Amino acid sequence: MVYESAVLSHVGCGRKNNEDNYYLNGIYREDVNKDITGFSELQARQKILAGIFDGAGGADYGEKASLLAAHSLSGYQEGFSLETLQGRYLPFVNHMIHNEMDKNTCTMGTTMALLHLDNDNASVYNIGDSRVYLIRDGRLLQITYDHVNISMQDYSNNMANPDKSCCKNMLVKYLGMKDEKELKPYYKENISVQAGDVFMACSDGLYNMLSEDEIIQKIEKLKKEPSDAITKELVGDALLAGGKDNITCIIIKTVEFE
Repeated sequence: MVYESAVLSHVGCGRKNNEDNYYLNGIYREDVNKDITGFSELQARQKILAGIFDGAGGADYGEKASLLAAHSLSGYQEGFSLETLQGRYLPFVNHMIHNEMDKNTCTMGTTMALLHLDNDNASVYNIGDSRVYLIRDGRLLQITYDHVNISMQDYSNNMANPDKSCCKNMLVKYLGMKDEKELKPYYKENISVQAGDVFMACSDGLYNMLSEDEIIQKIEKLKKEPSDAITKELVGDALLAGGKDNITCIIIKTVEFE
């Protein structure tokens, strides 16, 4: 199986700075002062490591945390595995984030959602509420797990006010946690990839703005278009819906050769 990929990140309509970052086979958002960044790799590859990082923190510390996580990932792409992730990458990034917090007397952290594609095999790993989806046979399947804690009161309040996100500040796991023993990612490995599959990784700025039906209809409509056309349409739709948060979207398509 081979893949083409694209990513687009936008500050959104309601934020002053973009705290999201991404990773796509060594490419990440290096200049955090740019509100809108993107990258497309339409040359087919058999292996891809992709990631979404949604930072949080006062001043510019959220984007610092997500940048540290994205930048560091390139050092672990070769021979990437669950053991490498848990034993080396996560402790290293967590330690760097804590060094920054101590140095700046601040709080900061970031989510992480990774998708690893190797020929016809897919694996996902996540901490926090950034997501990876699999689009297959007209269905949108979330294949990551949201590490959030919502009380019944918060849930009821959110149902009464559907435009309000109740999850953003209730993460129970994130990079930057004090207790590294709790820094265990959700993971699902050995997902068999089929011809026609599309993968989407995104921050909550996308999925909180669009319904599952809206996402799947857009992807199905543009399935034969290049991946960057799909990211532009989805981010554009999220902006039109209000764009209340930073929005980052990665689309990876399987490519069939005739």
